[in-house]
Amino acid sequence: MKHRWLVVLAMVGSAMASISHAADWGNFKGKFVYEGTPPTPQPIVITKDLEYCGKFPDDTVDQTLLTGPERGVRNIYVWLKTTSSQNVSVHPDLITAAATPAKLDNLHCMFAPHCIGLWAGKQGLEVINSDPIGQAVKIDCLRNASINSLMPIGGKFEHQFQTPESIPCPISCGVHPWESGYVLLHNSPYFAISDQDGAFTIANLPTGEWTFQFWHEKIGYFAIKPEWEKGRLTTTIKAGDNDLGTLTIKPEQFVKSK
Repeated sequence: MKHRWLVVLAMVGSAMASISHAADWGNFKGKFVYEGTPPTPQPIVITKDLEYCGKFPDDTVDQTLLTGPERGVRNIYVWLKTTSSQNVSVHPDLITAAATPAKLDNLHCMFAPHCIGLWAGKQGLEVINSDPIGQAVKIDCLRNASINSLMPIGGKFEHQFQTPESIPCPISCGVHPWESGYVLLHNSPYFAISDQDGAFTIANLPTGEWTFQFWHEKIGYFAIKPEWEKGRLTTTIKAGDNDLGTLTIKPEQFVKSK
């Protein structure tokens, strides 16, 4: 009988340990919405390969400020900002996910997606050319060696950036000068990019007090609220969902001060 109770207690202890471990992780989320009527993306002037690139007027537009059907603001980067003395635990699921490279496509004479991110030193970048014309991919970095690769029809290559960068790196095309994009090379998997609904989620963060950085290509460090100095928010992440709710962004916030 005593042996049975020991077994039961061991099982209960194991279950409680699992619950306690699961409670150490939280999700950080929110939603960005444009106030009023968003600007209509302007068509890009196609200066090369017009026979093909001119077929996609809905795709070949200025992507520096994009919104979704419900005024959600796309392509706002949110990432965990840490100091060199902070040790960040990484959820096992995110370590497994890093084995799959981030993907950048040359599609319809544009980069798809326009904004991407990856865990530097852990996750590769796979670049492909899905267009039936030649392309090129140039990524300019500050701490990593920049890359500039010609992309033949059906071309593909994978690259590993080893060093995190403090801000997203610009992507350009030497063949089609209107093509542009950004890639964040982060020091952890804890980053997100807002989707067409303006929503973002950074999943499986370790609980505790953390600082998050907000960035958009039109403004750089993005103080969505006046009190978010240099576009940073320090908050406590608790187990489960930590939701900022809907954040309304005024049109004038996308105008960079001189």
